[in-house]
Amino acid sequence: MHSRSRWILGVPIVIAAFGLASCGGPSKKAEVRLALNKVAVEKTEPTRIVVVWETSVPTDGEVRYGTSRENLDMRLPVTAMTTLHRTTIEGLTPNTTYFYQVHAHSASDEQVAGSIYEAATPSMAEAVASGTDGGYDVAVISTSLGEIVIRFLEADAPKHVENFKKLTREGFYDGTTFHRVVPGFVIQGGDPLSKDNDRSNDGTGGPGYTIPAEIHARHVRGSVAAARTGDQVNPRRRSSGSQFYICVAPLPNLDGQYTVFGHVVRGMDVVDRIVAAPRDERDNPRTPIPMRSVTIRHIAPGQEP
Repeated sequence: MHSRSRWILGVPIVIAAFGLASCGGPSKKAEVRLALNKVAVEKTEPTRIVVVWETSVPTDGEVRYGTSRENLDMRLPVTAMTTLHRTTIEGLTPNTTYFYQVHAHSASDEQVAGSIYEAATPSMAEAVASGTDGGYDVAVISTSLGEIVIRFLEADAPKHVENFKKLTREGFYDGTTFHRVVPGFVIQGGDPLSKDNDRSNDGTGGPGYTIPAEIHARHVRGSVAAARTGDQVNPRRRSSGSQFYICVAPLPNLDGQYTVFGHVVRGMDVVDRIVAAPRDERDNPRTPIPMRSVTIRHIAPGQEP
């Protein structure tokens, strides 16, 4: 194989000051009164809004909300007695403006109501475009032997995933071939030089840059990983800018050496047919197996890839 921001809220520290009374003795500890210190929207999605609020003393309470400032007729009880609350308002309508107000209640029966704030839920189209609808993206590789669908490991290799999506959307992979097939091991592709008729240079090309290593996930059957040059010339194990391989079997000997950035979720039967193709002395299929097209598809919540 060689070749949504998180809003963080700090809890304030209350320091009790002791002074001297006129009689010379210590005063009583200052009483901390209930106050609503902060209210903010942490996240908005098409059907829900996450509200974070903080109080000076532990409280429970409720969030009142509605589609007009004058009519907050829906209520969401909050039973946890704490100073920092994260409350999710569910079942909302996409592309709608909502108004909400926090009501807090302390153990000593103090109550406080906050200001009325507004927040808008995005449309489904906006959420899909921004990746906040709860779904995920897959890559679909179309070949003469069928489709291969790859789900990305966004958390493990974000730079590799971003690069693969970028190249795919530019049409970079269209027409490249699987230029290396080794039964019991891998199939490898993604070299732009494999588009021409010169088979001798297949496996040596790329987009002209490399990607910093993001070595975390293991090599199991169906793992998709980035190819790279050897440790002798590449001690930091930076990945090829475009070439990748798909494991046809578990390969624990490669763990810790290459960046795995995806996994085949449909089409391993296609991968098995590709790896079984007759090959030459360079492990290049005698009859080229091109990627007719590579596309990015968004899978909405509840859908199958």
